Amino acid sequence: MSNRQLLTVEVRDALRAGVPIITISSFEWERVTGVIAAATRREDFNYLRWNHEKGLELYNNDTPKGFTSDHDLVASLNRATLSDIINWFKEELELPAVLHLEDYHHFFNQENHLD
Repeated sequence: MSNRQLLTVEVRDALRAGVPIITISSFEWERVTGVIAAATRREDFNYLRWNHEKGLELYNNDTPKGFTSDHDLVASLNRATLSDIINWFKEELELPAVLHLEDYHHFFNQENHLD
């Protein structure tokens, strides 16, 4: 089994177990996206991705680039603050989903954290 397949199985197992936070640190962002997409498809979870540049997007296998910000689930939130998106994900979203925070390192300084 390849490393990618093993990681996909680990992410899938974490989804099944209800693990609330999974950290994947890699320079291969496309591989990470592929692993999460594969695991969420297998478990019938929605795959939401947020990054500083594009905001919130929903993975859709039927679109050419895979992600869309036009879907009803995310359209009203794609330019919301990260804090608002996380609160929505934790408190309001009732569907099984993964929220992938891509390039979160922009927030690793003290001024971006609340006491």
